[in-house]
This record gives sequence, structure tokens and C-alpha cells, in this order.
Amino acid sequence: MLFNVLPVIIIFLSVAIVVVIVGRRLPEISALDLNEIPEAVSAAGKRALLTRRLEERLRAVLSPQLQRLIPLKERTTEQFAAIYRRLMALEAHYRHAAVSSEIGEAVNQVQPSEIKALLIAAETAAAEGKNVEAERDYLEVIQLEHHNIAAYRGLANVYIGNENYTEARQSIEYALKLSPSDATLYAELAEIATKEGKPEDARRALEQAIVMAPESVPYRIELGDLLIELGETKSAASIFEEAVAIEPNNPRCLDRLVEVCILGGNKRLATSSLRQLKGVNPENQKLAEFAERISSMPRKRSRRSDTIAE
Repeated sequence: MLFNVLPVIIIFLSVAIVVVIVGRRLPEISALDLNEIPEAVSAAGKRALLTRRLEERLRAVLSPQLQRLIPLKERTTEQFAAIYRRLMALEAHYRHAAVSSEIGEAVNQVQPSEIKALLIAAETAAAEGKNVEAERDYLEVIQLEHHNIAAYRGLANVYIGNENYTEARQSIEYALKLSPSDATLYAELAEIATKEGKPEDARRALEQAIVMAPESVPYRIELGDLLIELGETKSAASIFEEAVAIEPNNPRCLDRLVEVCILGGNKRLATSSLRQLKGVNPENQKLAEFAERISSMPRKRSRRSDTIAE
């Protein structure tokens, strides 16, 4: 029993020692006079230099202690893992506190032109397939201007390009916290969910996009197509009917409505929708095919006919 308890006691004592060391060294770590360093010319340069210096000093303080703790992980894996994660969080907390206190003034002095230049650089890098540079620039914008929706959106697109869908979703979700009524963000969330293979999440996101943009036809078309894939032809037909009601002369909406009515066996609505499609787009190459498929659909028997047959 003693041998089981002893490693745990050692772990907690070691953690306490590390915390005390960090606490005592924190004034030394954060007391960096950037004005004496020639490299710290701009706000960005100060921030990068400060972060690097802090990381070096924190590593020097924490690494020896952490290296002593690592062998204990093999003996008390589950207990040590939780404590080790807590130590990393503690280190990150001290680093963030020190950095924030030094760069706060510089961040407040950021010029809109600097933000614009970083966004242009990020967009250019992304267009050229330089995702590492694009990610760096977008993160720089977010660090300087936490409420920049364009940066979160651009960062999400970079992550989508790298197939890092979890990070992409988190970027859009954070942007939604800043702008909860932005329909385009919900549409992007739906795109990410589709790529993740989560159609129900995509459906909910598109439904929310429509709530935020009630007159949007493209979102309805996207949702209708998704519902067809899910086999919900009746729900899809209702969505396409809404789209046609908003834009009666939209051939794309009418085309989708005819298709889903045929799939769902709604011959009456398929026939009337095809008639409307002919009037809007008489050159549509699918008209003959639609007409043939509709003519081969069985006619629904009325309740009155069923009663007479009985």
C-alpha cells in the first residue's frame, strides 16, 4: 500500500515545487525591457521577440523539473497524465499573462492599414497554396484584432484546404460567437460538416442559415439537395417549393422541384412544375426526359375509387 501511495505523494510535491519556482521567477520572466533591444522596432517585432524570450526562460525554469517528473509517468500513467496536462496549462497561463502585460499597449496602437496589409498577405499566400504563411498571417491579425471576422473565415478556409476540419469548424464557431446572425458563417459551417461526413450537422447549420436569411434561394437549394441525399424527398420538395415561391422564374429551382417530385412519387406537382419549367426555360435539355419519367409514374388512386372497389 505504501508503494502505491508514495509515487502520488512525490508527484504532488514535485508539482508544488515547480509552481513555487515559476511564481518566484515570474517577475524576472516578465521584466523584459524591449526598448533596449534594437530588434524590437515594430509592435509585431516586439511581440515575436518577447514571446521567444519568454519561451526560452520558461523552458529553462520548467524543463529540469518536468524531466524529473517524466519517469513517474510510466509508474502512474493515468494520474500523472492529468497532472502533466495541468502543468502545461499552468506554464501557458504564466506565459500568456506575461506577454499580455507587455504587448497590451502595442496592440492598442495597431493601425487599420497594418491589419489590411496582413489580410492581403494572408489571402495572397492562401491563393498561392502557401498555407503555412497564410495561417501565420491570419493568426497575426486575430492576435492584433480579436474581433476580425474575415481573419477567422480565412483561417477556416486554410484549415479546410489542409483537411483540418476540426480546426476549421472551431474557427467558424468562434466567428459565430462574434457575429451570431451571420448567415454565411452558418453556410460555411454546413460545408465543413459535409466534408466531415456529418450530414445532420450540415442540415442544422443550413436551416439556421435560412433563419438568418429568410429570402435566400441558394441556401434552400443546398438544403434541398442534402435532404435528397438523406432520402427525405418530401421535406426536400417543401424546401424547393419555398425556393420557387421566392423566385418563380428560377429554372434551377424548378428543375430541382420536378426531380424531387418524380423521386417522391408526387405526379401532380411534378406535372405542374414541369409545365412551369417549360415556360421559363424551353431550351432545357431535360424536358423530354422529365416528361417521359412523369408519364411512367403510376396514377394515385383516389379514396372514392377504393371505396367503390370494396
